[in-house]
Amino acid sequence: MHMIVILLAGGGSESPDRMALLEDLLWAHADPEVDLEHLRVRRTRNGLEAVALMGGTSEARAQLGARTLLERAGNALAAQGYTVAAPPLG
Repeated sequence: MHMIVILLAGGGSESPDRMALLEDLLWAHADPEVDLEHLRVRRTRNGLEAVALMGGTSEARAQLGARTLLERAGNALAAQGYTVAAPPLG
């Protein structure tokens, strides 16, 4: 299992309800291909971050799964006013 930290920018709200909504949104875009095993959105001094525990045989495979998840969820995140600040999706 590999931990990937995803920094979320924007959105304007860091309430528990908003964090739960973002968790649900990310889970809704996960499938076995991305190999997401656990997810938690939490508040930090700089906004919100999603901590994702990814399966996969290597760190590179886990990063690819996270990148795939974020690409799939990008429009839904944007609809809530969020963008992915890190890791870069390029």
